[in-house]
Amino acid sequence: AAYLQKSGLNVAVFENREIIGGAAVTEEIFPGFKFSRCSYVLSLLRPQIIKDLELKKYGLKVYIRDPSSYTPILNDYSNGVPKSLMLGRDNDENKRQIAQFSHRDAEIFDKYEAFLAEIVAAIDPLYDYQAVDIDAIAHGNVTTIWKNFSSLSALVQTDAWFESDVLKATLATDAVIGTVTSPYLPGNGYVLLHHVMGEVDGIKGAWGYAEGGMGAVSGAIARCAESYGASIFTSSGVKAITLDPETLKANGIVLETGEEIAAEVVLSNATPYVTYNKLLPDGIMSDEHVKMSKSFDYSSPVAKINVAINQLPNFIATPSTSDGQPGPQHRGTIHLNCEHPKLIHDAYVDITKGEISKRPVIEMCIPSAIDPTVAPSGGHVVSLFTQYVPYELNGFSEWTSAVRDSYAKSVFENIDEYAPNFTKSILGYEVLAPPDLERIFGLTGGNIFHGTLSPDQLYFNRLPTCPNKSVEGLFICGSGSHPGGGVSGAPGRLAALNAMSYLR
Repeated sequence: AAYLQKSGLNVAVFENREIIGGAAVTEEIFPGFKFSRCSYVLSLLRPQIIKDLELKKYGLKVYIRDPSSYTPILNDYSNGVPKSLMLGRDNDENKRQIAQFSHRDAEIFDKYEAFLAEIVAAIDPLYDYQAVDIDAIAHGNVTTIWKNFSSLSALVQTDAWFESDVLKATLATDAVIGTVTSPYLPGNGYVLLHHVMGEVDGIKGAWGYAEGGMGAVSGAIARCAESYGASIFTSSGVKAITLDPETLKANGIVLETGEEIAAEVVLSNATPYVTYNKLLPDGIMSDEHVKMSKSFDYSSPVAKINVAINQLPNFIATPSTSDGQPGPQHRGTIHLNCEHPKLIHDAYVDITKGEISKRPVIEMCIPSAIDPTVAPSGGHVVSLFTQYVPYELNGFSEWTSAVRDSYAKSVFENIDEYAPNFTKSILGYEVLAPPDLERIFGLTGGNIFHGTLSPDQLYFNRLPTCPNKSVEGLFICGSGSHPGGGVSGAPGRLAALNAMSYLR
């Protein structure tokens, strides 16, 4: 919307919820505690977008996390205290940390990061350009090259590089996050790259917390759009996209209230499933597009738990200081049940049976450890990104309140093994299972990426959404379009550029 309005067009945004931002929102679930309720960390937002839209001018501020990750270990003891692995921007400290487990791994870790950086440098420009239309390539082998590249099982199965189980497991979490897969399965190498190819303030690979929560990202973009004259309407759900009866071009929308809004083009930030199967009339899409739409994978293993606490987790492996202030172990992503890749795989096996993982993979983030604006004095907000849980449960008809509470209790008990004070510190919590992520945020299947980031759903294999081959004047501007999920802004920017080109 900001790009389109800035170009001189007259833009209106219609948001289903009472607040803008989709999955990038800040909500005060408990008084005084402001949660990034769905998405929770920032790195992938394209530098070009920050510059073009002057997002810092409109209030965006990001706290860089360093260290970036902390993995406490239950079963590997040293002097009576469990070890931990902490990784960050200090290369020498990384070596010291890794050397606790393997001197060999410590010496080659820089080479591994350089290897990833080389691949990321090759892929990164793809984020800023429309995917090539493979139909226009007559005799090339681009498809084969891309699929071989994005499989990258060597990156997932980090045995090819390292011998330390905790290092391999910590790195492997980036390859499985938000995806129904195991570190031992091929095809998820791109998910790993996807999570190391961002930057914050020019620092490659860095992740950060947006001050005030992820709603600050959406808010800055909205303020930019409004400064150029865009109109934004909340609590304005859309129930249909209208088409010109003669040309079948998209020419507007119908709100849930029945009000019709005419438009020259329509950009949909809904998932491709919702856009094509719920908002468009039947029989409009080409047979090929219908087939692709129905086969698109929206499976999700994720339950997000937002927790308000009155004291920081006191990890056995790295005890808190006596003053209760945040330490380096609290600043980045805290990986629990990640001492060995097999633990991640075992959690994955449970979901293949339709069961909740007995020892779920837990990624804990505590943004209030470095952002003082999101919690009251003495309190903290905790984001628990957990997997693996199925959308449909064996033995239950649905995710009831009792099932949610039982799962939360299991997760909290797991955390207590690492930080025994955690459950006692809880003031309140909410559990967002896959059906909740779908119902509240419109994420089909609860999938955070608007469709799995697998080789067959990337680049020109992502649904032909921009430009749309079946409905002229309709553009997908959300993560279901190239280049895929994450708070990058890239699909929206590309959709805007395509819409402007279409209107010329």
